[in-house]
Amino acid sequence: MEALLAAGIAVQVVPGITAAVGAAAWLGVPLTHRDHAHSCIFVTGHLQHDTLALNWAALAQPRQTVVIYMGMTGVETICRELQAAGMPASTPVAVVRYATRPEQEVWTATVATLPDLIQQRGLQPPALLVIGTVVRLLDGALGADVRS
Repeated sequence: MEALLAAGIAVQVVPGITAAVGAAAWLGVPLTHRDHAHSCIFVTGHLQHDTLALNWAALAQPRQTVVIYMGMTGVETICRELQAAGMPASTPVAVVRYATRPEQEVWTATVATLPDLIQQRGLQPPALLVIGTVVRLLDGALGADVRS
């Protein structure tokens, strides 16, 4: 929108929901659930100037769902830093590619195994990373493909 306005092109904002909320609803996974997460945080995982400066300690808090937009290219850094900040390596992660679209695909892993999954499967952006124990509510076993 900023680029269009800067170029003198009129825009109209149509209210909607974020990709993260849409993906979670489509998957049937509440981002907050009394047994898993009391909070949810949305962050960008897009590298800027070859760095990814996030508040890792805040993201690694227990009983929280973390949704990372544009995190595919920085996934190794994300997983390493989350674990260094205290997030258990066994924390479940869902990779949601093309969220809410007919071609949506979903894979599950853990914070420890996510970089290998992405490399082995050759997964490419765009995708959301949903991190936290709410991912256990997905149908199918952790580590198996969950496909739409």
